[in-house]
This record gives sequence, C-alpha cells and structure tokens, in this order.
Amino acid sequence: MAFENLRGVLKHAADARSSVCLALAAGFSSRASARPAAGFLLRRLSAHDHIDFRYRQHGRVLSAALRMAALQSDLLGFYEVVVYDCYRVPSWFHPLTVIDGGANVGFFTLSAATRWPGAKVIAVEPLPENADLIERNLAANGLNAEIVRAALSAKAGTAQFYIRDPNAGSVNREDRAFSDNIEVALVRLSDIYGTTTGVPCLLKLDIEGSEVEVLEEFLAKPRGECVFVGELHRWPETHARFEGVLNRDGFRVEYYNRDRVCVLFTAYRTESEGKQANSRMLP
Repeated sequence: MAFENLRGVLKHAADARSSVCLALAAGFSSRASARPAAGFLLRRLSAHDHIDFRYRQHGRVLSAALRMAALQSDLLGFYEVVVYDCYRVPSWFHPLTVIDGGANVGFFTLSAATRWPGAKVIAVEPLPENADLIERNLAANGLNAEIVRAALSAKAGTAQFYIRDPNAGSVNREDRAFSDNIEVALVRLSDIYGTTTGVPCLLKLDIEGSEVEVLEEFLAKPRGECVFVGELHRWPETHARFEGVLNRDGFRVEYYNRDRVCVLFTAYRTESEGKQANSRMLP
C-alpha cells in the first residue's frame, strides 16, 4: 500500500482502535504477504463480519463499518469519498436535496448528511446488502436519509443487475466481468427528483455506465437548480453524447482523474454560480 494512502487513512481515523482497524484493512487489501496476519487480527476485531470504526469528516466524528466479506470494495469507497473527497462539489453550491445515485455502502450519503445537515438526502442503491449497510451506518450516527432500493435507469421497471464485485455492477449485460446477477427494481431519476419540490439539488451519479441514458431522460424536461457530480464510464466513446445532453440544458462540464475507461466529472450551470455568489453578497 502506498505511503500516501496510509497517511490519508490514518489522518481521518478518530481514535487508536480505528487507526489499527483501517491500517490492517489497508494491508489486507493491498499486500498479499500481509493478508493472513491482517485477516486474523481483523476477524478478532470484527463483530458479525463487520469491522466498526470511527473517522473524522466535515468537523464531526462519524461511525461506519467495513464488511470482512467485501473488505476491498468497502475500503475503496472510504478512500474515494473520505480520504480523497473525489466528488468535487463546487464550494459555492449549497443543496437542499442530495440524491446519491449508486450509493454503494453510503459513505457519500453520510458525508452529505453531515456536510449539509438541513438537506434532504436520498440514497439510491440496488444491492440489498449495501442498502442494509447504509441503513446501519445512518443509525449509528443518528442521521436520516431516505433509502431507495433500486437502480437508476431511463425507464422504470425491473431488470437483471450484473454484479462485478460487492460495490460494482450494472444492468449492462455487455460487461462480461460479472460474477453474479440478481433482479432489481429500476427507478427514473426524474421520479426521485419529483419528490424534492424543485429546491437546489446535488445529484451524484456512480451508476456504472448508465449515466448518459439517465441524464437524457432526466433533462428531457426543464429542471431547477442542479449540480451533477460522478463518474462517466467508457468516456472516450460516450463523452461527446454526454456533453451534448448537458450543454443543451446550459451545463458546463469539468473533467478530472481520467483513466482509460472512467473519468470523474462536475457539471453545473454558470448562472447558478452567479446566483450563489450574489446571495452571499446580500445584507
């Protein structure tokens, strides 16, 4: 495990026990030679397959759990959201609703509920075990969020969901790396957004290749003040269509952290930035 990763993990750990748990989890996940000893110690520290730990984020100490059976996947979610804060929400944007599309085990849901305590938070997650852990983590912190047990899609209904690992999968059968599949409910982003009364809304999309279709359906009608953050998969093939959908509705798109198949993005209307700036200047 790279030193900067370990340093970041330990920086956010809230106590000595949590530091030990997170360091062992990192060693287990990244070093084959450390796996037997780290796994033995982690099992001694776990309860019912869950490794409970505490961490600092947004000026608060939060509690969460990693699953021994999904340790690498759960730890990756912690890295992305807590250690690296990978979804770049503009500092001037203050949402009153947050929709966490592809919530995984809920680290972004917890972050949003803590960072914007007055906001309504909706976590959308199709995998039952992940949704159960979101519910557990919310209860451990006394935080509230609505959990929608479904996958975001351009059409409502049901479909087969192809699972690559405990925190990654999609309804795209072309992904041949899947290890299992289950039937899940499908929900449209526009239907979830329709419950938010049109207030400023942050929409995070980590939906493994369905981003363009979901946005096309959502932006087929005028929407209120929104900011999108998330991952665009297969971006060399999809970014032109993706940008076309957003640009037609007045959104500016910024990209960062590109690799061969995925790029992180932030999209917002420039007039929204101006509105937020003007509101801060009012007496």
